[in-house]
Parts: sequence; C-alpha cells; structure tokens
Amino acid sequence: MVIPIVIGVSSQYLPFAQVAVQSLVDTTIAGTLLEVIFFYWNLTEEQIAQVQAWAAQRPNLSLQFLDAAKALQSQYGITYSWPGKETMMGIFSPFLLPQHSKILLLDCDIIVCKDISTLYRQPLGDALLAAALDADFAGQFARGDKGYRKYYAQEVPLQAPGHYLQAGVLLLNATMFRIDYTALALAKLLFSRTYIYDDQDAINLYFSHRAVHLDMRWNVLHDNDRFRRRYVIRFAPKEIRQAYEQARLDPYIIHYAGADKPWLNTNCDFAGAFWAVAVRAEQKEFCQNSLQAFRLSSAYRKRKVLLPLRAAKRNAERAYFLLRGYGHA
Repeated sequence: MVIPIVIGVSSQYLPFAQVAVQSLVDTTIAGTLLEVIFFYWNLTEEQIAQVQAWAAQRPNLSLQFLDAAKALQSQYGITYSWPGKETMMGIFSPFLLPQHSKILLLDCDIIVCKDISTLYRQPLGDALLAAALDADFAGQFARGDKGYRKYYAQEVPLQAPGHYLQAGVLLLNATMFRIDYTALALAKLLFSRTYIYDDQDAINLYFSHRAVHLDMRWNVLHDNDRFRRRYVIRFAPKEIRQAYEQARLDPYIIHYAGADKPWLNTNCDFAGAFWAVAVRAEQKEFCQNSLQAFRLSSAYRKRKVLLPLRAAKRNAERAYFLLRGYGHA
C-alpha cells in the first residue's frame, strides 16, 4: 500500500516535521510505503538535500519536496494571494497530486502513535474529507465569548458550530474534490476572505457539512500550557468532553497545537512522546538547542512573569463561568 501524506513545512519547522515523519516510519507496518510530500516555503537547496539524505536511510519512506505556490502558478495560473498561513496550500493537494484518490494532510507538530494505514483505509463515500471534532473550539464556543460568537455568526457563519472540525489531521477525498471543484474555483472560494484560524476556518465554513467524523484519538490536542483541558475543554458539551478525555488515554496522533511546544518546554503535555521520537529522528540535539535558545529569549522571561498572572485570571474566569452554569466540577 502507498499512502500519500502532505505536510506543510517552513525553514523554522523543518526539523520538527522530520520528527513527525519519523513517528510515521516507526509505526507503519511492513509492506506500506509512506509517500510524504513536503509542501514547503523558505527552504534552501542545502536543507532539502540534507533531509533527502536523511530520508534515504528509511526504506519505507519516499520523501519529496514541492513548492506548492509555484506549482499552482505554473499549472493552473493561480497566484497565491491569500494573506494568511501557507498551510492553506494543503487543500489544493488533490489538484497538485492528481494521481491519488485519497490524501492525508497532516500538521508538522504531531507525533503518530498508531499505524497510519488504519486511518487511510477509512471509508469516505461521497464525503469530501474526514476529520476529528475540535474539543478546544467546542469549549471556547460554549463559554459564550461575545467576540468569538459574533465572528462565527457573521464572518465565518457555521452551519453547525457543535461539529467544528480540527484541521491538523485530515483525510481528503481527492477524487471527490476534483469532481466538485476545479483548482480555479477552489482558489476563488478560499481566497475570498481572511480567517482567524486560517485553513481550519475555511474547511469548516465550506466543507464540514460533507465530512466524516473521525475517532478523536486520531487528533488528540495536547493540554496547551496546562490550560486547555481545565479552562476550555471542560466547558465543551458532555459528549465531546468525554470523547476527548477518553482519547487522551490511548492517542493515535498527538497534536501539539498551540504555543506550548515540547521543543520549547520539557514539561509540556505529552512531551515525553516527542523527545523519544526526536532521538530516532536524529534531531535531539537541534531540539535541545531550540529549547536552550528559547530559555535565553525575552519571550521566555516574559512567559515566566505572565504565567502566574494568567493562572489567577483563569481561576477568576472559572469561578465566573461555573456560577453562570457553564462547565463541570
């Protein structure tokens, strides 16, 4: 079996993307070829050559690099003009990789803990994609923040806010995308507005009504800053909150979504899983250097000052929302 996997990569995140790929290699069963395509920007030829040499040592891995923005321009005459993150490029993978009927689209800040072929075999029918529900969004929305609700009522009017999808792990029905859209029509649709959560908002606005909901174990958000679980997800509807807590017990993919990354904080939730793979990916030294550099930065000093203040604010918010009847003890 050949499994095409697209990961968006920049120079800053390249080593961490290698760790993600190593976790795929570690967990894939014999007889499966991982065809990983890095949709990249801001990489040098030297960086690309180094990573290709690294990948050549792994027999079940084929690693390719594609400048997706340049490919869209040359193949379809689409000029990349969207003012957000380049992760939007992944949605065009059905047109840039037309030989595939299904494509996995993954964020680079993940660790895969289960054979990815299990996910790739997920039936899609006429759905455009498969994704897990976003427990973080569910909690944020349930908390009733006025600005949040206004944005999702007016700027990104969601048909079903309770079914908001987390876009860090997507299985795209590439065939159905090519049936329902052209590359030009998709570009016109996606680039018609800007979003807070980039490609994730776009996916939910236009495609969530034709999505298969994955087991949340396929996209387990870590407890960002030890805040997300207690002060956000606790406010989510009961079935989503319980699904998240159950998924944490046996994660298939750990997703370090948020500012609290394991290569910046060794006490980060699920940090051990990342560092174990970083050793096998030959990226431990780089990650340690990143950790040390962050600890010497002004951002780290500011973080140390702000965290106690944020904790006090969270406790006040928790008391307020519990008094209003939101959340659970």
